[in-house]
Amino acid sequence: MKKILLFVLALLLPALCFAEYKIAWIWKISDPKVTWVRYRVIDEEVSNKWEYVNRYDDSVMSFVLDVEKNKIYTLEVQDSYDGVWWSNSVLSEVDTSMFSMLNK
Repeated sequence: MKKILLFVLALLLPALCFAEYKIAWIWKISDPKVTWVRYRVIDEEVSNKWEYVNRYDDSVMSFVLDVEKNKIYTLEVQDSYDGVWWSNSVLSEVDTSMFSMLNK
């Protein structure tokens, strides 16, 4: 019985320690004249890798990210009328250390 229990724990422990989490950001563009949106995720470093999205008729946008526990992720979003000049950034921060409370 002890051997079976240890075997089951050996299988479950990695799964519990490396559980996968996702963050979903959803935002609405209220200005119909906005034609471009760009966003990037900031975790431990600020990346210059912007994702550019040409906005046609969709006023609701979303982004899903696989994340690790105990890190802080920030989504930075800017919009533009022409794709050249960009608005001030809007930031949304998620602290994944709070995810451990969801598992209880």
